Amino acid sequence: MKPARESPLSRGRRRGSGNKPRAARRGKPSPEKSAAITQAIIEAAAEMFLQDGFEGTAMEAVAAKLGIPKRTLYRRFADKTALLNAVLVERVNAWSGITSQQNAMLTDDLPQRLKQYVTTMLVWANRAEVRAFTKLFATAEGLSGKRNGRFGFYGQAQMLDLIAHDIAEFGPTQGIRAKEPLRVAQVLMALLSGWLDFRSSDAPCADVAAAEDAGMLVELLLRGREAW
Repeated sequence: MKPARESPLSRGRRRGSGNKPRAARRGKPSPEKSAAITQAIIEAAAEMFLQDGFEGTAMEAVAAKLGIPKRTLYRRFADKTALLNAVLVERVNAWSGITSQQNAMLTDDLPQRLKQYVTTMLVWANRAEVRAFTKLFATAEGLSGKRNGRFGFYGQAQMLDLIAHDIAEFGPTQGIRAKEPLRVAQVLMALLSGWLDFRSSDAPCADVAAAEDAGMLVELLLRGREAW
């Protein structure tokens, strides 16, 4: 009696029985893990940008520091400029979160609100971390040419919108009516930026000194030469 013929499927199973099982393919990370990876990249990049500067920091070095493949980095950030922009946006959002807690305590008095905003910006603009990121921003190719001045990246658009909103909403009840609230806000920011450039000191600005300077700038804006 002839032995039964072995089917091709059986032969395949027998031949492959001695092979090592293939490693399971990794799936996509969960949204939470993906967000954590992105945050880790931003934090590591911030540290390296501040330490080595924009030119001295390489995308490959950031990936190596975190022990991640380069493709993981490039999937999130197309180039070094995009990575630095993400770092700056993250820092501005963090600073804004802190200052917004202070702004929540303000009354409807427009001069008080404007003085608080200017005081906050004077204090923050002279903090070591903010000054370091400002200098970094100024040297970054592809970013520095888009916006100018000390507040080039420090939430300028958001602050302008906030000041213009307050002028339009709280001004009329106090007899302050602006035809173009946004232009008035721009003038105030220009006064502040010029004041900081004139001061040109790396020393921190004390709260008391910042409040005095802010009071003068706002009074000049609201009352003109009467505030001299």
